[in-house]
Amino acid sequence: MFSSNTTIILGAGASYDFGAPLGEELWRRVIQNSSSLVAVYEQFWDRPVVGGVERFLQSQKTPNPKAFAYFSTLKGMEGDVHASATSVAETIRRANFHTSVDDFLRDNPSLRDPVRTLIAAVLFEGLYEQHERSWQLRRGCFEPSFQSPWRAGTVENWIRLFVGVCRPLVLKAQTLTPVQVISFNYDRLLQTLLQQMWPVAERDYPPLDQCFQFHYPYGAFSELPTELHDSSTWILQQFENLGLADGTGSSVVDEVRAAIDEADQVFSVGFSWTETNLQLLGISAGGEKFHVQNFGGQDARLARTLSRLGIFKTDAGSMSDLVRNGFFEQRTGL
Repeated sequence: MFSSNTTIILGAGASYDFGAPLGEELWRRVIQNSSSLVAVYEQFWDRPVVGGVERFLQSQKTPNPKAFAYFSTLKGMEGDVHASATSVAETIRRANFHTSVDDFLRDNPSLRDPVRTLIAAVLFEGLYEQHERSWQLRRGCFEPSFQSPWRAGTVENWIRLFVGVCRPLVLKAQTLTPVQVISFNYDRLLQTLLQQMWPVAERDYPPLDQCFQFHYPYGAFSELPTELHDSSTWILQQFENLGLADGTGSSVVDEVRAAIDEADQVFSVGFSWTETNLQLLGISAGGEKFHVQNFGGQDARLARTLSRLGIFKTDAGSMSDLVRNGFFEQRTGL
């Protein structure tokens, strides 16, 4: 890295231990919320409250930012909020033949806004913890080790380890070549934490934007604040930044394909090699330059896909294992 053209493909597995769900779990939670929020609305919809149900929910001692954001989005649809919420839930129940939200919205594009609002809300709930007067990014984002919300035991903060590995490589590079990061994660977590961690040193290092360039082919949150006081408004602002796998003509797609084509080595971590994603990236064959994480060797579909493409450099380690064992320091041909 930093001495030759390096590209990192980042998938949901890279943010998993910090609280963001994997793709299939994200979709399950969107489905569950589309139904449960109808029941939430029905608890209050016949009460004479000023400003509507969403305002009433927002005024409670324990506010429900997910419900407020979702009902606010539904107000922009035809019909009243309750009818819209019921219709969305029924459509998802009746027409869901899919394992991902992208596939569902490909077939049901009219539900794009309410579903994107639920995506943003689910990610918010995963990444933030509620405190007395605000919501704060999970403490584990900043600590050396922490309890993962998804599995037993503590895990190491791989992003902190990654900073420690990258700094000497930056100093070693005679001509600094920025690492291209293609992130399929809406959360913007890696970029956010690197921005906070990278300058924490007495020694001066080149600015982060000279060392890493980030690309988000499906869009991403515009920001991931350490603390939020008006979380409902933040969800409403952020869902509009979320794109979906429903087109290949954007300039971002041209950028990510160039980052793959021009790379001397490509590191794939936490990433699902679906046909949709491969088409977007322009990957139709493998080669020596690809290095792929298959955590625990558990993803049989990924293994078959890599075999078909002729990609055989895989690693079964966790994210922190990869950083510690030199996964990101490999160079093609060496």
